[in-house]
Amino acid sequence: MKLALIFTQGISLQKWHNTGLLDREKKIYEKHLEQKSIEEIHWFSFGSYDNKIAEELKQNGLLHHSIKVHGCPKYLDNYWGHILWSLILPINYLSIFRQCEIVKTNQMNGAWTAALCKLLSGCRFYLRTGYTYSIFIKKQKRTWIKIFFYYLVELISYKLCDIAAVSSQRDLEYIVSRYNIPKERIRLLYNFIDTDYFYPNSVNQSNNFIFIGRLNEQKNLFALIEAISDLDLNLDIYGDGEQREKLSELVKKLNANVKFMGKIDNALVPDTLRKYDYFVLPSFYEGMPKSLIEAMACGILSIGTPVNGIIELIDDEKTGVLTEDTSSESIKIAIRRALNFSSNEKLKIQQNSLKIIQENFSLYAVSELESEIFSAVTK
Repeated sequence: MKLALIFTQGISLQKWHNTGLLDREKKIYEKHLEQKSIEEIHWFSFGSYDNKIAEELKQNGLLHHSIKVHGCPKYLDNYWGHILWSLILPINYLSIFRQCEIVKTNQMNGAWTAALCKLLSGCRFYLRTGYTYSIFIKKQKRTWIKIFFYYLVELISYKLCDIAAVSSQRDLEYIVSRYNIPKERIRLLYNFIDTDYFYPNSVNQSNNFIFIGRLNEQKNLFALIEAISDLDLNLDIYGDGEQREKLSELVKKLNANVKFMGKIDNALVPDTLRKYDYFVLPSFYEGMPKSLIEAMACGILSIGTPVNGIIELIDDEKTGVLTEDTSSESIKIAIRRALNFSSNEKLKIQQNSLKIIQENFSLYAVSELESEIFSAVTK
């Protein structure tokens, strides 16, 4: 069986490589090739140097030889060019798509390319998303035109696809209800992590707290900093974003013990997480947060707000600690509860969270489920 993967709109192999995402993103495809559920994979990206980068990676043993990479023309390697490329790509590589049994998406942004591939070549359309894009942009208060556009993209994509996979139960229920899609055409497929890299440290390090993620409105970091300041605890924040400057001003104003550690390479995340005892994700909304999955896999007691995605991972005082709401006061109370657990109580929560990750979010578990999806969609 041959598989074609359409990269998210505007994303390139070069960007994956430069940001350290490549090692994570390629694993599931190399696993499928190893398990022989797929014999050949074609990646269609939005980078003009991606073909050359792919060959260099293969020569250095960093990319499987059965993964073929097809970038975009150099003159289309810009914002508007990427949009045009997403429309003409299915025609340009029609002969390859006709050889592939399945065309798969990485996200909803750009799913129209895969839909066109199906219509033109007759291959099966597997719509995979990590989160529901229309929900995110609505919460981000984007223009009604953009919200309506992605509502149409989702509607058409879910109607045209042969099978779809979402990363959370809440998203599955939403899609079935919103777009009137038969439940048997949508599967729950969690985001995966490689548990060979993300595993616990047997020694508790400290009472320091860690956050990893984008520094933007979604993550509700002002409330977290206020809570940490009131409790006189230490918090290290990894990541960058548009709120960095204002968050720094708040830290100075409150004289909080908060350090901004900057961006972190994905390869360094496991060892970094294992230096901490507590992870906090105070978000206003989430899809299926990979940073929380990674923290739980590393045996860190995790604290989160009661929003979609997080509540599928954290069962209060069983696999972590849930706040009452997203306020700083509620976050503060939850942190106090976490700190007051006995050693045995804390260990039990860590063991429960680790079990959930290994059973549902490991590379092996997710690749097995996706192999079943491949079989189902081609029957």
